[in-house]
Amino acid sequence: MYQLPFDTEKGYSIYRFGNLNIMIYQLEKMNLLEKEIGQFFQIKEFKLIKINDSQDKWYSSLYERTKRKLRLDGNYFEKCYSGKFMNHFYSSKDIAIFKEKWKKNVK
Repeated sequence: MYQLPFDTEKGYSIYRFGNLNIMIYQLEKMNLLEKEIGQFFQIKEFKLIKINDSQDKWYSSLYERTKRKLRLDGNYFEKCYSGKFMNHFYSSKDIAIFKEKWKKNVK
């Protein structure tokens, strides 16, 4: 997929290979792409329904505490956000937002 362009601004791209169509999207933007996902699957009344939310699970308080207390190695943090995957599928603006969100967890 790295040889094919990806629209980082829209947050998704659709690729056609003969009779095979593939949609790749940024999971973080999935809720914003409901219309586009529905069009891709050719479903007129397509609706995303949130059913597996960690906030609704028995472990929600543990999950939130873990996110607050998590400490990431600085080298690991930089490697994650400077890798080939991130730079292909995310804009520099998106990467900056992710880094800002998690930088408080870097030791």
